[in-house]
Amino acid sequence: MIDQAPGGLAKRPLTTGHTGNQSPNYFGYDEFLRLCQELKMEPIVVVNFRDGLLAADGPGRAARHAAQLAAYCNARVDAELPQDLAPGRACVRPTGHPRPYGVVKYFQIGNETWAYSNKPARSSTCSRGAFLDAIRRIDSTVGVIVDGQPPELARRVQGRLGDRISCFAVHHSQPWQIREIRRGDTPVDAADLSEADIWYAWVTLPQVGADGQSCCSGQTQPGP
Repeated sequence: MIDQAPGGLAKRPLTTGHTGNQSPNYFGYDEFLRLCQELKMEPIVVVNFRDGLLAADGPGRAARHAAQLAAYCNARVDAELPQDLAPGRACVRPTGHPRPYGVVKYFQIGNETWAYSNKPARSSTCSRGAFLDAIRRIDSTVGVIVDGQPPELARRVQGRLGDRISCFAVHHSQPWQIREIRRGDTPVDAADLSEADIWYAWVTLPQVGADGQSCCSGQTQPGP
């Protein structure tokens, strides 16, 4: 996902998705972070949790890869890093960017991990802890996000890692199975909707709590 990485490939490899479609990976970390800077957006970088969770020898190697990515994004050029994490910082210079970006405030450990998390809850929780420790070795100020689903696992993770986790990500996708569209009480043909109509009708937001933070109520909330 980056060019001219020490010991890496000269050209970004193709990635084949689960449907067989291929991506050339032209839009990688540099392109993403530069776009965020240009648009004044705050990025979230998601690290590969699946490799660590499913590895036969444990999460150590994948957690180090996550730490190298954190070093690539945030570590100062003059920062003293452990030898196994130095390659992450070494990748910064060839990209043409004058310094590490230093703009990533949140790293997320995996995405929709319920889709492949078939290991015991204790193993899954310990793996998340290994990733959290590895990332915070690079930058102790960053926030760490983990999946909030399923709720039972989220409670275990919160019980073990506590306030070291900044927040839980809960994907709330809706609406489903729309059979009829109405404007008030009048049925409307979907072909007659404008782009603005579709945006305002289908984009949903989570609840906003008294503290101004997004929150979910009901069974999807991990709880204290």
